[in-house]
Amino acid sequence: MGVKNLTIKEAIKKEFIQIYSKKEYSCITVKEVCINTPVARTTFYSYYQNIDDVKNEIENDLIAGITQIALNISNGNIQTMDFSIFISHTMQYIKQNWKEIYVFLIIQPNVRFISKWKDAIKKHFLLRFPEKNSIPNYELISETIASGVIGAYSYWLKNPEKVDVDKLNEIVVSILDSTIHSL
Repeated sequence: MGVKNLTIKEAIKKEFIQIYSKKEYSCITVKEVCINTPVARTTFYSYYQNIDDVKNEIENDLIAGITQIALNISNGNIQTMDFSIFISHTMQYIKQNWKEIYVFLIIQPNVRFISKWKDAIKKHFLLRFPEKNSIPNYELISETIASGVIGAYSYWLKNPEKVDVDKLNEIVVSILDSTIHSL
């Protein structure tokens, strides 16, 4: 691999994911990431304050990618966005970022990442259906929707050989549509 082929930050993040996939988070050290990248610790500290900063940036990058899909698909008007196209593009994004998302959802579930993803789903739900905000139990409903979507993706990540991707897309869209119509 080598740092030459990647930016220093990309190399650090890639090495962090490699280590995170094999080792408990609390045991990962800056020294270990630097040795395996390889970059000097002073270089690491010119980009990040600590290991948690690396993890946080990876989380934010992944969520920003999903958010960007929604903006691209909706052309800035989430209320008219086609769920089917959005889910299909999101699944492509998950495939492109399989290792990082797999590590954060399956190998070593990252509660902060999952919470950020749920928050993004709930934000898009509110933008798409602002009138639903006043219904009883809105927060519970949006949390359930977000949890269900991430649950479906988690199942796919854990069992890719058992999942027909097109069918998963249909199921997620159907669940979203039926939930929204029942409100």
